Amino acid sequence: MKLQTFFPIVFIITIASIASLNYTNQDTENPIYLSEQIQQEASADEVFMSLIAQGNVIVDFYADWCGPCKRLTPILDDFTTTFPGITFIKVDVDTFSTIASHYNVKGIPTLIFFKDGKEVKRTIGFQSKKQIIEICKVVY
Repeated sequence: MKLQTFFPIVFIITIASIASLNYTNQDTENPIYLSEQIQQEASADEVFMSLIAQGNVIVDFYADWCGPCKRLTPILDDFTTTFPGITFIKVDVDTFSTIASHYNVKGIPTLIFFKDGKEVKRTIGFQSKKQIIEICKVVY
């Protein structure tokens, strides 16, 4: 096959593969950082909505400078292996202030529990592992 013919075919297949990607975390052992999911073609709002649309999702609204947020991070990291049926998403409120504003996030850390795109529970402030487990048992 000639190079001039081969290149467009490979290019089309590559673009089709990228376009068919769903904004999901293939590595379920780590939380999804919204900033890592953004692509040039999609807005943060679109990506966020696609991530929470299906299944059980916990969104951690945090900031890098927030002490309680830093204490919560290892707990949520541990949950990703303990609860593989729950998707964990981390949203930096400084970077994605419009999403935080849309969900009326006033304090951090805020955890919002979604089931198939609908908010089912919300917590504000640091939550212990035990508290988060109890919430998961009730809402999921």
